[in-house]
Amino acid sequence: MLQNRKKLIKKILNWAGLVFFCMAAAAIYSQLSRYSPEEIKHALFSIPLRSLVYSLVACVFGYFVLALYDRLAIRYVGKTLAVWKWLLAGFLGFAISNNAGTAVVSGAAIRYRLYTGWKFRMHEIFSMIIFSGVTYFVGCVFIVVVGYFLIPHDIEGATIVYVAFWPCLAALVAYFSIATFYKKDVTIGSYSLKVPSTGTAAMQAMLGMSESLVSSLVLYLLLSPLVEIPFSAYVGVFVVSHALGMLTPVPGALGVFEGLFMLLLPIPEGYEPAVFGALIARRVVYFLIPLIIAGLIMLLMYAVPYIKKHSKCKQAH
Repeated sequence: MLQNRKKLIKKILNWAGLVFFCMAAAAIYSQLSRYSPEEIKHALFSIPLRSLVYSLVACVFGYFVLALYDRLAIRYVGKTLAVWKWLLAGFLGFAISNNAGTAVVSGAAIRYRLYTGWKFRMHEIFSMIIFSGVTYFVGCVFIVVVGYFLIPHDIEGATIVYVAFWPCLAALVAYFSIATFYKKDVTIGSYSLKVPSTGTAAMQAMLGMSESLVSSLVLYLLLSPLVEIPFSAYVGVFVVSHALGMLTPVPGALGVFEGLFMLLLPIPEGYEPAVFGALIARRVVYFLIPLIIAGLIMLLMYAVPYIKKHSKCKQAH
């Protein structure tokens, strides 16, 4: 009975990645369906081709930095893995979780399937998932703290940043205090997790900040040909909007990021449609295109073993 239950749980986890992919696709469709094809087409075609190409390159670097979450988690559990494998796991995990939301759950489903195939044990995968979730959270709160000093404080909506700054600073100080002084393992259910060192905690914070800065280039490269906004003013607004949006349960921070960004950014009068167009283009470049690529890869992952299994059955008969 227990064995059958374990098999059922494993089967559910194996197919959960596909379910979350469908949820991510639905979230993207819901966001883009608010606009007519003409609006989306006009928004994209108003951006120079060179800027689109540059933003795609920045997108590639952004997902590489995201994949380093997996690399750091693998090191945390004391394992080694080929570069292409953690790059694949990181890309697929974040291409789905960026769109489906609940990064720890939706990204974990596809990672479970991959890492079990690479002979990782269940407690190692669980530890990696928890560690990556903590890294994601630490990165977000660190971004808000840094963004507080980057964002112009005389702009409309800066009160949101003031309110978010102190809880995020407190959370960051608490986490680094635990990493520095608490040396015992933490028990969650039947699993025991070691507390990261201060150096690892610093790497988690810097990794989150690096990802936000690289992903900020995707939008800035799309926006800069249309609106003249100093990068120093832009980057503070982006990192705060990005972090606060990712801390919400809304899939991909749909609407949340855009609303905060439009509120905080000092947009010259009459340029709102251009900013809106760049935001749509960012959704396509940083969310939709990676999701499509991830979907094609997952289609091969799920279809090839199924085809092989059935071809063997036919040969046996």
